[in-house]
Amino acid sequence: MRGDCTYGAQEKIRQTAGYYIGALRGDAGQWAGQARAAGWTVVSSPQPRSVVVYPGGVGHVAWVDSVSGNTLTTITDMNGGTGGTSYPYKTSKFGQWDTRKVPHRASMQYILIP
Repeated sequence: MRGDCTYGAQEKIRQTAGYYIGALRGDAGQWAGQARAAGWTVVSSPQPRSVVVYPGGVGHVAWVDSVSGNTLTTITDMNGGTGGTSYPYKTSKFGQWDTRKVPHRASMQYILIP
């Protein structure tokens, strides 16, 4: 849905690579498995020009703009919700882009966008 995190991630993919990934649908927490099943490369370390997948519940996805070392990632996303202590993501307003630095967690996965 327009304004959701999945919409935002697909828009960032389109803006950067020129296409949408049709295999990525539904809840954000399922995206890493869907991407692997469709033949996309999914890794566990932060990479620029990728989509980070936050696990748990419906999950959350965001575009990775840059990575500082292997611990701090600059992301751009939409509709981050309230986040929590493990994944401190929260956007300002539904459907609005937000860019910020977030810590990498071992359970995050990254879908590489060629």
